[in-house]
Amino acid sequence: MNKDKAILQQNQRLMEKLGVKYLFRVPGNCFKKEIETAKSDDSKIRIEITKARLQNMEPVEQKAFLERGYKEERLLKVPLDTGEIEYLLTNLDEKEASYEDFKDLYYKRWNIEKAFNILKNRLHIENISSRTKNGIEQEIQSTVFLGNIVEDMTKEINEKIPKKDQNKYEYKVNVNVLSGVLKTYFIYFFCTKAVEIELKKKYYDEMLKFINKNILANKVGLKNPRIKKVSRNKHKTNLRRNM
Repeated sequence: MNKDKAILQQNQRLMEKLGVKYLFRVPGNCFKKEIETAKSDDSKIRIEITKARLQNMEPVEQKAFLERGYKEERLLKVPLDTGEIEYLLTNLDEKEASYEDFKDLYYKRWNIEKAFNILKNRLHIENISSRTKNGIEQEIQSTVFLGNIVEDMTKEINEKIPKKDQNKYEYKVNVNVLSGVLKTYFIYFFCTKAVEIELKKKYYDEMLKFINKNILANKVGLKNPRIKKVSRNKHKTNLRRNM
């Protein structure tokens, strides 16, 4: 069983165990046969229980799944503006959320996924140097704290960028640049009491000036379909280490 499918199933089981309602995007290589059986945009599918799908399950869970022989899931096909179809799995029933609600729910979920992308690929939350429980927790917490600052600054700077009517381009903060620059000035803003307020303001202005020089320009109305080719190179050129 591939890694994406294993992670998806593990997360599903965890959410159900905690009594949490979930909405997952199904990767293109997961549950292909089951998805093909879906007769509508909102339908129930049966995920057959196999030996591979029983891996990493606790014995009690294995017994429950084996007795039934399958697991029923609600599958939704949501069309995107690019023309692509997203497949979503959820344990929300029709009374809790109608099909029409899911496009909005998906976009809200997508913003959460983008935040995790910043934590993983820009701030490298998984790149832990400590070997003690205390040290690991501190590294994770400090990275999440820094990630929240990146999110807040991104939103604040984007709101201040002038927007002109009939402009071919939409200008946004380059999050990769912001993350790297913020790391450089981080100690001055949050960790050093000795630095005077005037000096902190000077550093802040310098940082904003550099960030504004590296604003990204995206063409309005241009839709980029998701690239489905899987790269074997973990360290892609557009995700260079900045921390």
